[in-house]
Amino acid sequence: MAMFRGLSFRTLHERLGAPDQKSFTSGGDRSHLFHMFWFCVAGEAACVARIKADDRPMPKGLDAREQEFFEHAPFPKEGWTLNACEKHRDLFRDHPEESE
Repeated sequence: MAMFRGLSFRTLHERLGAPDQKSFTSGGDRSHLFHMFWFCVAGEAACVARIKADDRPMPKGLDAREQEFFEHAPFPKEGWTLNACEKHRDLFRDHPEESE
């Protein structure tokens, strides 16, 4: 698969559309790993974008409800790495391609 680094969320959305699936998990060390998936062709590899984002420290003075809704790891807008399927590889030719 072709790999492209340093993409923005906007570029991914404009060229691939809305992702079919999003997920995030704790990356340990006060960070989260975000993934987005586009299932482009049935039975073949999907386009997968990923990024690691550091947690933001929780501000002091929040009540219990505010703490519950505070976003520790905001959704990253810049710096995504994309593993593009063969169908969509050419959409990112204006970015340097790397091997995995």
